[in-house]
Amino acid sequence: YSLQSRGLGDVYKRQMWGEGATDEETIAAYLQTMLSAEIGLPVRVTNFAQRAWVSSQSLIQLTLELKRGHVPDVVVFYDGYNEIFAAYATGRAGVPENFAGFSHDSSAESLLSRIRTTELGKLLSALRPRVEQEIAVDELAVAVTQTHSGVMRLVKALGREYGFASRFYWQPQLLGDPKTLTPAEVTLLDHPWLPPPVKALTAAVHARVEELAVEEDLFVDLRDVFEGIDAPIYHDPCHIRGEGNKRVAEAILERGLLSAVLENNATNRATN
Repeated sequence: YSLQSRGLGDVYKRQMWGEGATDEETIAAYLQTMLSAEIGLPVRVTNFAQRAWVSSQSLIQLTLELKRGHVPDVVVFYDGYNEIFAAYATGRAGVPENFAGFSHDSSAESLLSRIRTTELGKLLSALRPRVEQEIAVDELAVAVTQTHSGVMRLVKALGREYGFASRFYWQPQLLGDPKTLTPAEVTLLDHPWLPPPVKALTAAVHARVEELAVEEDLFVDLRDVFEGIDAPIYHDPCHIRGEGNKRVAEAILERGLLSAVLENNATNRATN
């Protein structure tokens, strides 16, 4: 998911598909409006979000954009749930959730993969009993956070080479959110996306995320943004509704993005 600005350069942001909200209620849309108001310059937003992408995939997308000459002012990564669930689904950190689907050169597997994305395929998948993966929770939690740290180091290195700033945000998600859950949100705790191994892995990863937020000044843990709110926020275990997206956008702006954009703008003016 990405933010691009006119006259200000580009601000890239990812993992903002916006499921559960309208186009006008995505984090990107809110940030565009807020940044334009704060800076006094028009801001263009380009959304590179893809369903279930992990930060490693976003790093590749960023690299491709840089190769095309699309150099941003600020790169913003917004991650969390996908890093955890993909690790659970594959048993490995940093690879796509559907890694097994394209790691085999099989026409039959390809056909099955296409069928799964149809409405009939989704219905059949919902009816089929889910088999829980057995995972080494602690080892996988270490791998998830180390992989994410590695992505951050690479992005920062690219920033030094190409001249852009970067910020990294860990998204709020249903598990471990300090907000007061509504009755509907409580039922989401038993959502198919949250089998017991995922719940255990989430807790283990979040313990390390708290440490990472202390160690890395460009990394911000946003899991506290809904604390004290008793209104409905969650559309599912990881996607949030429009009002929630607005609060997240405000937090992103306040916790590093606005200062990064202003600093970049001042630098550009000084060198031009």
